Amino acid sequence: MAKVSHINIAGLDIELTSKPGLKNIYLRVKPPEGIISVSAPSGVSLELINEFISHNITSINQAREKLLSQPQESSSKQEYISGRKFYLWGKPYILDVRESQGKSYSVKFTGESIILTVPEISTHENCERALNELYRSELKRVLPDVIKTCSNRVGVQVNSFSVRNMKTCWGTCHIRKKHIVINLQLANKPPECLEYVVVHELVHLLEKNHTKRFHALVSKNFPDAICERRVKNLLAENQL
Repeated sequence: MAKVSHINIAGLDIELTSKPGLKNIYLRVKPPEGIISVSAPSGVSLELINEFISHNITSINQAREKLLSQPQESSSKQEYISGRKFYLWGKPYILDVRESQGKSYSVKFTGESIILTVPEISTHENCERALNELYRSELKRVLPDVIKTCSNRVGVQVNSFSVRNMKTCWGTCHIRKKHIVINLQLANKPPECLEYVVVHELVHLLEKNHTKRFHALVSKNFPDAICERRVKNLLAENQL
């Protein structure tokens, strides 16, 4: 079982994780705070770890200075470390990152936690991809029923739908093909946000542009005005 402790070497606070089965010493400088993390085989002496840190002291300081000199960029990027809060359908879960001897990434929900299993050496991009795949599967699970319900309400039908990780919008509608695309990040919002976006895209089949008639049709088919205002606020919280 891994053992986590904190040591001080050359004036630096080090988060040391001792693990049985490791063959090498691994070093990471974690954003956004520049935490220095060392993973080492169980039984490795502090003398050897001290030597390892001292040998890499210049690189460590350079990496930390770079991170700490860019607070806005670092703070805006969601980091995949234990204790961070993530959401599924509006419900908060605490991230529990666990390392494995394999090379694959996996995500599962248990009670109040998201367990993210990662290789010993992981990357932010692959952690993000693993969580996004969970969001994608959740959306594909619920979307057929949501689209059917909303289509019956609006009075239009789509031929197909897809789920993508989009940077600039919550959804799009390809009118000629009658195909809608939904942003997979909606899986971290409450379910009514997904319903609202689906209604919004379906209404484009009746009114192409965002005219007064368009917005009136959206409100008509999302009849709870209080809920509509709340959904708009939720979607605006992290404007894409």
